[in-house]
Amino acid sequence: MSKVSSSKPDLLKKWIKNAKHLSTDGTVVYCNACLKHVSSNPKFQIDQHLATAIHKEMAKRFNGKVRQTFVSTALYSSSEQNQDSKNEFYFDLCKPMAQSNIPWNKLEQPTFRKFLEKYCSRHIPNESTLRKNYLKKCYQVRLENIREKLCNTNIYIHVDETTDAYGRYVANILVGILSESTPPVSYLINSAALEKTNHSTVARFINDMLTLLHAPNPVISENVKLMLSDAAAYMIKAGKGLLVFYPELIY
Repeated sequence: MSKVSSSKPDLLKKWIKNAKHLSTDGTVVYCNACLKHVSSNPKFQIDQHLATAIHKEMAKRFNGKVRQTFVSTALYSSSEQNQDSKNEFYFDLCKPMAQSNIPWNKLEQPTFRKFLEKYCSRHIPNESTLRKNYLKKCYQVRLENIREKLCNTNIYIHVDETTDAYGRYVANILVGILSESTPPVSYLINSAALEKTNHSTVARFINDMLTLLHAPNPVISENVKLMLSDAAAYMIKAGKGLLVFYPELIY
């Protein structure tokens, strides 16, 4: 009689039986210490993962709590759902670094990296992962917070332009609440390189940023009351051009 082959769920359970940090729902294998999926086709990929230095280090710091619960295969319908815990940690790491002006390359410094791994008990991403995948999300969340603070208030804008170390024209725009009773607090909503500096590029930059600030709602033109800048001729001309969109603007 030919030998009856085991089903995939049975094989996975058998393969990880003695690996206390691995779990499975019968479809995929998950490492609770490293917070990621482990390839299991063929089996030796599981053994390779268990032998890696990263897994051994994370296993030492593993606190024993279940990081991933397999309820059904629906939990693995997308890669984003599979990595919710990791994504949240990466986002929470990216946010304070950006707000504290900590350079991204500090994550590659061995002592700092080991400190984070020791006390966070997490795999620390490299700087490119945060910069490419999480910095924009932090910006969007922060922009939404600024929208809420400026909602239904008169606002001022502060615009200036300079050149950076590479000779590029860089424009910055700040916004804040214009009120006699509220201390002025300015929020930087964008810093962008311009192809060239003239009244047209500056006016377009300001209008684009104010449109972004009020998105997804239409720009509330009557709320923009004051524009602050230097007395450069192109800035004055840009302010005049913006009167078409913001009739109550004083510049």
